[in-house]
Amino acid sequence: MGVGPIHRSSGATTTQRPAAKQLVQKLKSKIDRFNELIPPEEQQLPDFANATIDLDETSRKALETADRPADRLMEDMQNSAQTIQTVITQPLNIENASENVSLISAAVSFSPDQGRDSDLYKVSQSFMQYPDQTASLKIELTLSSQDLSSD
Repeated sequence: MGVGPIHRSSGATTTQRPAAKQLVQKLKSKIDRFNELIPPEEQQLPDFANATIDLDETSRKALETADRPADRLMEDMQNSAQTIQTVITQPLNIENASENVSLISAAVSFSPDQGRDSDLYKVSQSFMQYPDQTASLKIELTLSSQDLSSD
């Protein structure tokens, strides 16, 4: 005779909570790593591409996991993941870059052989051309990371 999952008053099962906490910590570390690399220098582009792809994958997993927030932890994870997806998937208007380039498309298509011809390099240059917007992005990422630390 089996017993169903034990539910906490918050609505999360005891088996979901540790997995969610682990995913929250992973998402937080991916946000922090991505944020550290903004704006990337030319020699950091491979690391920035990998950090962008890792952040995309982790935030997508977080959204799948948190599609029905049962408690504050899951809600914070969902909010942070949605913010990340907005940041890395929105089309950017970058001069001489591919039409509708986004951070994730630039990261996925990046090859170190392309160097300064890569969309990722052009995106990285826009971080330096628009320091106020870059600072706002870094603040938003920091706040998302801090929200994940509060639990």
